[in-house]
Amino acid sequence: MILYLSHFNAYLKKWVRMHQIMVLLCCFMTSTLSFSKDYRFSNFQINVIRPKYFQKSMRLELGLSIAPIVNQTFSYPIIGNSFINFYVNDFIGLVSNYGMIKTLDKTDKVILTENFGISTQSLNLQEYYDFGMSLIPIYGKYQLADGALIYFDTFIEMTAGSMGINHDYASCLEKGITREAQLKNYEAYGIAFGQKFFRTKKSVLTWKTKFVNFSYPVVDTLCTDNPEITDVSSTLNVNLEFAYSIFL
Repeated sequence: MILYLSHFNAYLKKWVRMHQIMVLLCCFMTSTLSFSKDYRFSNFQINVIRPKYFQKSMRLELGLSIAPIVNQTFSYPIIGNSFINFYVNDFIGLVSNYGMIKTLDKTDKVILTENFGISTQSLNLQEYYDFGMSLIPIYGKYQLADGALIYFDTFIEMTAGSMGINHDYASCLEKGITREAQLKNYEAYGIAFGQKFFRTKKSVLTWKTKFVNFSYPVVDTLCTDNPEITDVSSTLNVNLEFAYSIFL
């Protein structure tokens, strides 16, 4: 009986050792295969690309905006603007703008005029329109703290158009000089950058900063129309524009 038990124990030890060796071999083979898989696919990267939320390709955009001109010394010109844009694809668009301009005098100008009799001159901007191209190099999204996503794109605009100035020559009347008021348009060129935020798949909120440069003959602002005065002055306006639009 004792001899039988000793043979059984020896057999059991061999059986346990054999299984231990098999487990070690399996672990080694598994780690080897995992290493080979990592090595084979180490140069690959998997990215999940979601469908674009807002498509602009071959769509028309209609909108309204308000744009104060923020760099004038003695006045606050504000542009009430309407625009129509057409997008050839998601990266290129054609833009057009037409705006009427209302000018409000700053307090400094009122004080100088009423208290000191100093008449300051500033251009009485009347209207502005332009046409151009929009480039949209960036499209992305913000994630808010509550997990909501806000989709946006970033764009650059280049435009050419006209700036209308109303020359009323009011200061000339104070000097006893009469010159007939006139509205004149001058070539204007603009460049802008900004972002569009897509509230829905049809409505958009936009902000942009626009730089508009135009030149005009100095004689147009004087009390005389002397043709010998050939000087030309150049002005740069900085517009801060906020808009709401819909896509059709």
